[in-house]
Amino acid sequence: MCNHTEKDCGHLISNTQLKKIIECTLISPYIKNEKPISLLIVAKAESGKTSTMKMYRQNKGVVYVTDCTAYGITRDILPKIVSGEVKTIMIPDLITPLSKSTKTRQSFVAFLNNLIEEGVAKITTYATVWNKDCNANVITAVTDEELRDARHNWAKIGFLSRFVLFSYSYSISTITKILNAYSEHGLTIKPVELDISEKQVEIELPKEIADKIDPIAMKIGEKFKLYGLRAKINFRSLLKALAYRNGKQTVSDEEFREFLELAGFWALKAMKQFRLGGFIVLNSSKRCYHVVFNRSVSWSENLHVVAWVSLLSKNRGILRWLPMQCIKESSTLRVSSKGGKPSPRIVFRFGKQDDQVRRFLESRKKIKKLVRLLS
Repeated sequence: MCNHTEKDCGHLISNTQLKKIIECTLISPYIKNEKPISLLIVAKAESGKTSTMKMYRQNKGVVYVTDCTAYGITRDILPKIVSGEVKTIMIPDLITPLSKSTKTRQSFVAFLNNLIEEGVAKITTYATVWNKDCNANVITAVTDEELRDARHNWAKIGFLSRFVLFSYSYSISTITKILNAYSEHGLTIKPVELDISEKQVEIELPKEIADKIDPIAMKIGEKFKLYGLRAKINFRSLLKALAYRNGKQTVSDEEFREFLELAGFWALKAMKQFRLGGFIVLNSSKRCYHVVFNRSVSWSENLHVVAWVSLLSKNRGILRWLPMQCIKESSTLRVSSKGGKPSPRIVFRFGKQDDQVRRFLESRKKIKKLVRLLS
């Protein structure tokens, strides 16, 4: 799940992160030996989801449909997928094809489930017969309210876990800029043509970078009560698509940094905002993580950083943790095991580790050694 608060765009269709992930999704079917990404965009109405998607509908391999059914896709689009003419199905508003009878809606979701994941191999119904293997990726969008309404049923059949979810919102200052831009020239949609290879391309992903995806994939898996394996497969493809987009044949740290930005990784945002140099992430218990940044800061600056993250991320755990730290007048992190909770373990590293991170780890090692001697 990727979350963004867009601050720097002049109007609705200049959401650079949304454009980037749409482009990577369109590139992904052309990456050799990787599963194409399917993308679900989540944002409020009037956030520019449709207008941004329209910018890419003329690219090769894309079919743009405002309404469809499983029967319609089987009849009109599957033959084009088999021939290679179509790679990606773009549906600007997923609720439109789902606003039908219960039976038609359930059939459509089940059809997309198969098309995205295993591929469609054989269909035999009273209205349709199909017996050729094919699969495609999907780009579609819903509002955050619609996602909340449908999440439970979609999660039960594994529908959401097949997608990369990308959500975003606009700050008040950005909304003001958008209104001012519309006062001057209204909404303009400029087509974007991607330079995509005719044949599949091979992009190398070093294992040390691929391994860094694991804690993020597992965290996302927890949200769906799964293992995070689909997330890992999707993120491998996303990293390679980012490298291709940057004109590279091998994924580097630059693409991994872009991936973290797309993922709305709050540790990275805070590191960049406050120039904290680097960080480590520790898993202290189920669904509970701590971050130690590299640059030493004063107590007041520490509270500033934590308050900034808690307000923008709306993370309930941080919102609860912050006042407790203010009461204690110190920041505390558990080092050893406690009750049924194991000792926190490092699951992620990024950037510099030579200042506060190094000192924290040295102190942690001494404390754990002392605890072992006393136990």
